[in-house]
Amino acid sequence: MSHHPVKKTMEDNETDNDFEEDTLRVIAETSKNAGNDAFYKGDFVKAINLYTEGIEVKCKDEDLNAKLHNNRASVHYHLENYHDCLSDVKAATALQPSYLKAIIRGAQTCLKLKQLEEAIIWCDKGITIDKDNKDLLEIRTCSVIESEKILTQEGDEAAKEESDSRTNQTSLDCTTLAETHKNAGNEAFSKHDFVRAINFYTEGIEVKCKDEDLNAKLYNNRASAHYHLENYHDCLSDVEAATALQPSYLKAIIRGENTCLKLKKFEEAIIWCDKGLDIDKNNQDLLEIKTCSFIECEHILTQEGDKPAKEESNPPTNPRPLDRTSIAETHKNAGNDAFLKGDFVKAINSYTEGIEVKCKDEDLNAKLYNNRASAYYHLGNYPDCLSDVKAATALQPSYLKAIIRGANTCLKLKQFEEAIIWCDKGLAIDNVNKELFEKRRISQRDTPKSEANIVKKTVFTPYQSSTKLPKENQPVEIKDGEFARVMSNIDDVPNLSGNVNDIVNFYRQKLSSAKHAGDKASEGAVCSTLGLFFLSHGDYKKAIEYNDLALDIFKELGDKRQEGYVYHRRGDVFQKLGEFEKAMEYKNRALSIAIDLGEKPLEGYACYGLGNAFRGLCSYDKAIGFYKRCLSVAKGLSDKTIRWSLESIAYSNLGHAFDFLGDYKRAETYHRLHLSNAKERRDKSREAEAYRGLGNVFQGLGNFKKAQEYYSLSLSIAKDVRDKEAVGHSYAGLAYASRSLGDTKNALKYSNLRLTCAKELGNKYREGDAYCDLGQIYKSLGDFKKSIEYFERYLEIAKDFGDLEGEGAAYGGLGIAFDSLGDFEKAVYYHKKHLDIAKNIGDKEGEAFAHGNLGNAYLSLSDLKNALYYYLRRLSIAKDLGDKAGEGRAYGHLGRTYQHIGDYDKAMEYNDRCLRIAQELGNKADEGFACSNLGIVSQSIGDYMKAIDWHKQQLRIGKETGDKEMLGIAYYNIGHCFEMLKSLPEAFENYQTGIKVLNEMRSLLQSEDQWKIGFRNECNEAYTGLWRVLLKQEKLTEALVAAEEGRAQSLVDLIKSQYGLKECKYSGKFLGKENGMLNSTSSSTIFLAVNVFENQVDIWLLSKEKPVLHRKRKLDHHRAENANETLRSLIQFSYENMGVRAKVNCENRSLDAVRKHCLVVEQSFKTCSQLINQEGNLPLATLYSYVIAPILDLIDGDEIIIVPDGPLWLAPFAALLNPSSKYLCESFKVRIIPSLTSLKILAHCPEYHSSSGALIVGDPDVSEVTNSHGDQLEQLPFARQEAQMIGQILNTAPLTGKLATKCEVLRQISSVAVVHIAAHGRMETGEIALSPNPESRKSQTPAEEDYMLTMKDVMRVKLRAKLVVLSCCHSGRGDIKAEGVVGIARAFIGAGARSVLVSLWAIDDEATLEFMKSFYHNLVKGRSASESLNHAMKCLRESETFSDVKYWAPFTLIGDDVTLDKQEEIRVS
Repeated sequence: MSHHPVKKTMEDNETDNDFEEDTLRVIAETSKNAGNDAFYKGDFVKAINLYTEGIEVKCKDEDLNAKLHNNRASVHYHLENYHDCLSDVKAATALQPSYLKAIIRGAQTCLKLKQLEEAIIWCDKGITIDKDNKDLLEIRTCSVIESEKILTQEGDEAAKEESDSRTNQTSLDCTTLAETHKNAGNEAFSKHDFVRAINFYTEGIEVKCKDEDLNAKLYNNRASAHYHLENYHDCLSDVEAATALQPSYLKAIIRGENTCLKLKKFEEAIIWCDKGLDIDKNNQDLLEIKTCSFIECEHILTQEGDKPAKEESNPPTNPRPLDRTSIAETHKNAGNDAFLKGDFVKAINSYTEGIEVKCKDEDLNAKLYNNRASAYYHLGNYPDCLSDVKAATALQPSYLKAIIRGANTCLKLKQFEEAIIWCDKGLAIDNVNKELFEKRRISQRDTPKSEANIVKKTVFTPYQSSTKLPKENQPVEIKDGEFARVMSNIDDVPNLSGNVNDIVNFYRQKLSSAKHAGDKASEGAVCSTLGLFFLSHGDYKKAIEYNDLALDIFKELGDKRQEGYVYHRRGDVFQKLGEFEKAMEYKNRALSIAIDLGEKPLEGYACYGLGNAFRGLCSYDKAIGFYKRCLSVAKGLSDKTIRWSLESIAYSNLGHAFDFLGDYKRAETYHRLHLSNAKERRDKSREAEAYRGLGNVFQGLGNFKKAQEYYSLSLSIAKDVRDKEAVGHSYAGLAYASRSLGDTKNALKYSNLRLTCAKELGNKYREGDAYCDLGQIYKSLGDFKKSIEYFERYLEIAKDFGDLEGEGAAYGGLGIAFDSLGDFEKAVYYHKKHLDIAKNIGDKEGEAFAHGNLGNAYLSLSDLKNALYYYLRRLSIAKDLGDKAGEGRAYGHLGRTYQHIGDYDKAMEYNDRCLRIAQELGNKADEGFACSNLGIVSQSIGDYMKAIDWHKQQLRIGKETGDKEMLGIAYYNIGHCFEMLKSLPEAFENYQTGIKVLNEMRSLLQSEDQWKIGFRNECNEAYTGLWRVLLKQEKLTEALVAAEEGRAQSLVDLIKSQYGLKECKYSGKFLGKENGMLNSTSSSTIFLAVNVFENQVDIWLLSKEKPVLHRKRKLDHHRAENANETLRSLIQFSYENMGVRAKVNCENRSLDAVRKHCLVVEQSFKTCSQLINQEGNLPLATLYSYVIAPILDLIDGDEIIIVPDGPLWLAPFAALLNPSSKYLCESFKVRIIPSLTSLKILAHCPEYHSSSGALIVGDPDVSEVTNSHGDQLEQLPFARQEAQMIGQILNTAPLTGKLATKCEVLRQISSVAVVHIAAHGRMETGEIALSPNPESRKSQTPAEEDYMLTMKDVMRVKLRAKLVVLSCCHSGRGDIKAEGVVGIARAFIGAGARSVLVSLWAIDDEATLEFMKSFYHNLVKGRSASESLNHAMKCLRESETFSDVKYWAPFTLIGDDVTLDKQEEIRVS
């Protein structure tokens, strides 16, 4: 992927309507706040970047800009970048002269820089503002004293010695002090603060301790810091000092030879290597550097053929003869290792190093050449492969492996006659070799009769950027041989596909001969040809070097023609480097000369080169102008070969340029001309390329079937000519066309075939591209699990290749997938990684994508300021790059943001821009996105019919592209619009279809519980819309079924998986007798649903032998934004009203102390409490009126089962007060269940659970554990007492103290009938702290994984417990999701527990002891869990000490109502 330079700055945008002053101020303020957050977290580099972004916005608020400069100065000060700090405080005070913070920072900085006079000036400036400022007075005093010290030369030496003596008497011993300085230096070094590291190491050296080993380390470490700062002379001095102290210090020796290599002291480097090899004879680093040094020595001596100089020079000092064979063998083995791992590029480098050793073992050299040939072959680089097999067989004529490789390579290059020669050569050695006979037969069959002597050359570049879509935006190049024909005037030029060293040596000999002969023309021609050669092999530095030499010679000779060709090729170098402006400069010079001389071929080449440069800058109009000019020149040429070549590249590039601009008619014309040209030349490769271009055109036109036809033709030809690379590109086009047609099956097939091609070529880089494509396809299919898997594979390959751009793209893909799953924090994490990489490598396109995706994530998090900031950055970069598609997408995102803000006019304007651009470009995905946005804006302003039109357009596009996510969104929005228009049947139909699509997507997530929870949360509005519409149609049972279908979906999946059950379909019959739902309980079941849309609670009542009944209760206290907020506030206030946070006699079983944010939350409920108090209602009574009173008259029996929704999961139902001030638990036994389905499964699987055994855990040893604040956890003696008491009741020995380890609990937990745990619990999730595992921990200090019983730990276990009691603080808490409460209690139910007793808040220790005693005594008497719970509550309620509701109300029973047989004996399992 090419990187385009930014052509605009934020200054250009100051006059742009898209960047109004208010918006700029918001962006700058957002950057400042984000920078402050990073600063407080200690991420100083990030803080600097954020402050810099804020400054670069250039808003007109001088006070804000001054703060940004001062804040950045503070960060620089902490990083000890004092000069940058001083620059920023000067900028801050220039904007705000009386800015005291900046003035103080300026004074401090000058003091650090020893600029004492300037420090005094800063102090005086500040003192005029605040004459009593202590900081300024102290700095001024210090500066004056330091100035005087300098003048008096810091006192006399004798006084200093006396002071040192006194200091030493009280200081640490020298070794400890030196060690301290070394450690401080190491820490600074690890942070890349090399200057500070040097200072610490120097202080350590100056201690002059007697520990020679420590001193050697200090010298070597300082050498390392000098090396990183490129202070090579100081580095060498330090390694010499280190090895003088420790002669066998290998690290210092390696540093010494590296440094000598940097200083070009090659002889000295060899001496260092020999010294090291005496210690470690197999050290790879030393062997490689010695080889490199020796080669460089030889190169210097033989440079430019100066033999007298070689004779006069002293031979390199080499105490031991160089064992070239051993070194070459080492390189061969290293290459073999890399080859076997599939890292062919690394293998080639190793084999090349072995060859360059120039050992005299011909057999070894032949193997090196042949092995390198094999690596080239796997990369598809057949010309270099052929050169190497020729070199191998020149050394070993009977080397059969090399001969076979030569035959195979010639077949790949379509050099059939030469392939026959290789086969005959091999058969002369082995006349029964089947492989050679087969290759010879194929070669004879495929030899063209009329073109037997034509040799074609293919060039492969392993690191070229991936083509993610079939759009081809890379300029088509002229082949080297075609250009060389007109450029070079040397008659005996060898084939450019020959061995690299042989060719270079050939030309150097030519160059030397020309110099000796004084033949300037030949000398210039050779330099020019070498420049071309090195360009074709990617060595741009040498290409420029030889081009410059040629240029000087041709200028001296006055040969303007050759001067023009050199300028042209120099432009090609800068084009390859992405420096398009420089490329244009040289191409223009070449063009000027061509016009002056009438040199038409050069004029054609210069024009096509200028077209490529402008295309690189996204200036397509100018690029097209030059391509047309190139074409015009070509048509006037008499040389058919050059004319065809120029016409071909002109047609192709014109086609691609018009395709990119969306002018498909012209694009088609030029691709057809390209096709005609290719057919006339019988150039099958160009023909395949032309068909692929036509496929791109029809893809852009939306004629996907026609596009498929052309991609198929391209594929057929590519297969005929056995061009695997072209085959892969054709598959990519077919995959994209199939996907656009909604043919997911074929899209996947072709993408996988593309992947197969890449694997067969051994091209891991292309394999990564295929994984990226598959990740995108599976994401659009809604299979986020597979999408993530493919993006992770792509990421791995990108990292292996050091492909930072690919790595960033992989992070971006992962971020998008997690965004779709509703995990926005993880999405932000991945998108920020993408953004950091893009900025570091200058990938402006990647930076744009990352900004846009971050905007999406922040918008989902309702952080509108950050969303706006990132979208505006996205828009700015897209405009700079001339990226119309990106610009359109940015407009769409901005439209969405302004819709959320409530500025509907602006939202409509931006979305309309997005739609127009998408339609111009034929971008279906963005067109669907724009239609969706416009529909939502229309909904917001009440124009529902218009909204339906927009959403139906989105629906049509979603069906065309097979984008299930788009379909689900469209169906939901259409349903919502029909609901608002009171067209309820149409609303139902669309909601139902949308949910069907969402369920299909959800099923693809398989066993990924967390992903399913997030995805369900994202789809919540669709589920609530469905049951809401059914209720409006008075279809009460169907509405209940719809509401139930959305409840605890992932939990039900977990339970079914544990019990080995198959999936069941949801239907109205599910609630009937025939399915046993009502027979599973004799109790009244209350199903609650929070209706945010109507601001009410909907209540269904299920009773045995009775029809389903429904009531509703309006929430008439508008004290919050919606019904959920009202209920959340009410429940929170009920906790406060009960005195839950008041002081109780309680061991703190909470893993963390009450967080600061809890206090903030309390403040937010003040209004709620005031309103309730004004009305005279207690919160528990108000809750009763909302959820119980409406159906009280319909309830039968003395037990109720409640299915809560949203915040009602945390309601203390047992404590709800009726109008007679009677608690609910006084009239009914109460338990809750996650869903009706879960109740049915739990009730009908009794045989699954254990009938005996108990695991009782109390007061685990947590003496080594600290909470999140770093405080050590306290032991829980009452929890121990509780466990011992229950152990006596159940006749079971409890696990307490050090015995209650995580390992032991997990070992026993899966086989018992009862589990009881009394321990510390985490406030957020209820997860439990146990005793750390003594054996499996990785360090002395236990990590969380060693002691924390997490939700994941529990769900990995196959529980068979009938009852789990979690006597821990907050065990009933967790994240409130559409799924329910996601906490530790859910984990136990999902792992197989039939019933779980939990606590909603911090529990009193003595009250809990009494509660549990009553609960278990009733349980062993044969009472059910709900009855035992009711008795225990009554016991406490009637006691004198614990009658307050806060003591007995936190306990909640979740799940089935289990009973333990009072006769059975419960033993430890």
